[in-house]
Amino acid sequence: ADAPLTAGTVAASGGVEGVTPTTLSATFSDANHGATTSDFSGTINWGDGITTSFTSADVTANGNGGFTVNGSHQYAEDGNDPIVVTINDDGGSTTTDTGKTTVADAPLTAGTVAASGGVEGVTPTTLSATFSDANHGATTGDFSGTINWGDGITTSFTSANVTANGNGAFTVNGSHTYAEEGSAPISVTINDDGGSSTTDTGSTNVADAPLTAGTVTATGGVESVTPTTLSATFSDANHGATTGDFSGTINWGDGITTSFTSANVTANGNGGFT
Repeated sequence: ADAPLTAGTVAASGGVEGVTPTTLSATFSDANHGATTSDFSGTINWGDGITTSFTSADVTANGNGGFTVNGSHQYAEDGNDPIVVTINDDGGSTTTDTGKTTVADAPLTAGTVAASGGVEGVTPTTLSATFSDANHGATTGDFSGTINWGDGITTSFTSANVTANGNGAFTVNGSHTYAEEGSAPISVTINDDGGSSTTDTGSTNVADAPLTAGTVTATGGVESVTPTTLSATFSDANHGATTGDFSGTINWGDGITTSFTSANVTANGNGGFT
């Protein structure tokens, strides 16, 4: 009869999804201490739907009937995977080693933020933020995150907002309407569902919304007796504008120019002011 085989242990480590193969060693012993590596072959079920075969070329003799099966495998996704190593002796005996491995998430690398075209209260700022995944087999479904627009507003994005550019490169797309003009810092945090994360940083300049002139009404003046009363209308394309945004001057046409402040401005609604 063929001497029996005895299962040992599985050690499998070092794997990074799509980047670095997992290295495996699985021990077993043969009651026949005179057995040689050429007696053995078998299979490795890697736990991710892939099973590979090994031959005697993948078996190392350790002496006194002890042997090690050596193998490696590139996992496509991070996570915990059960491993089953089946060792077959050409004489008919068999045994099975079981174990598991943890495959690491591939790292993300930050790219650049481009954000432009924004007009306060009128036109949204359009954003694209690039990043890359060391796992070139990653898909947009792996990613989500947040965009801090730098004006006190943070919005979330999902995989639906991510575009694949090939070779592990991706772009986050978004837009945001700023309430006020000026420069705003932006940070985009990208999260991989396997645990990796990276942050893009950039900035944008938001343009002031245009003003549109209205009409001037000035009546009631009597020289040196009764002041002329003036009302001058205008509108702001930013309907969220407030009277606090405005100041200016009035040239009365008699060589006198006076200044006015926001205290002299009345809001009429829908971006209209007097």
